Amino acid sequence: MDTTTVTMKATDGSEVKITIPTEVPSNERADYLLALYNEYVHAVGVTGHWKDEALGICLPELAADVAEAMDFMGALVDLRSDPTPEVEAFLKAQGLTETRVNVGTARNVAVPKGYSWIYSRGYWAHGF
Repeated sequence: MDTTTVTMKATDGSEVKITIPTEVPSNERADYLLALYNEYVHAVGVTGHWKDEALGICLPELAADVAEAMDFMGALVDLRSDPTPEVEAFLKAQGLTETRVNVGTARNVAVPKGYSWIYSRGYWAHGF
């Protein structure tokens, strides 16, 4: 999401810089992003709370939208991995049908072959 920084004057006269989005999604886009988040993103932090660490697992063609959905929900994306021909060839040669993610507290999480994964330290970790 694109942002801009504006300077405003506080009630005490001091100047405060605030970062705001330059465009707000339509209601339809917001509903779409929420639906993607609910379907593809899972809490993986030790608390199990939706504001803790999150991991999205989806097909590569949805990965950009799922990453946008995570950002929209405050789970700003920290890492993203899309399948590469080298990884896919290795999995095929080994007869494997999945890879494993080990990031943050997401330990040994299965990701099906050909899928992308998107990780966020979470809403709380990003200071929301």
